Amino acid sequence: MQIRRAVVGAFQENCYFFSDDQGETVVIDPGDEAELLLSVVEREQLTVRLIANTHSHADHILAIGPLMRATGCEFVMTAEEDAFLRANPPTSTAYLQVRELPPPPTRYVRDGDELVVGTIRLRVLFTPGHTPGGACYYAPEQGVVFTGDTLFQSSIGRTDFKGGNLEQLLRSIHEKLLTLPDETTILPGHGDPSTIGRERRFNPFLQGWRG
Repeated sequence: MQIRRAVVGAFQENCYFFSDDQGETVVIDPGDEAELLLSVVEREQLTVRLIANTHSHADHILAIGPLMRATGCEFVMTAEEDAFLRANPPTSTAYLQVRELPPPPTRYVRDGDELVVGTIRLRVLFTPGHTPGGACYYAPEQGVVFTGDTLFQSSIGRTDFKGGNLEQLLRSIHEKLLTLPDETTILPGHGDPSTIGRERRFNPFLQGWRG
């Protein structure tokens, strides 16, 4: 297995290529710069089967359409609650060069579903709060969770956009992410990796929450 990261767009968003030994690949959050992302696919000889998005803010979705056309892959998300964001990006991202909005997902998945691509297995964790339809994707065999904008190193996702809910976000983090093993690597939508154990102990936004 191999995980590659490409940092794209004005907001320096992390797009991940999660590939098995045969090059079968899931792309997590192709946010922008489709030409760059497709150059990774070509250079590394990847076979992209699936795009799995954590949520629908504009900085995470702008390369979905081009990647689908170029690779013929599927596109999945967890809930229809984010559909309004794909159609109407928040005003704070209005200066992004939105050349095209993505098509609707090929299919929706739900909490606890398993996504299988080659020998990759990703468990869907429904984690609303940053957006109403937010999700994370957990690979238990590799000890990795793709957290999008739900959980960062020493921070958490914003909740001041339309549809955000701080209490819901904290509940999602505590019930779906902090229950994972401490050694689980967090791969967030922006910034550097961390671990569940580090965030449990040191993330200032998670201290003192009682639910």
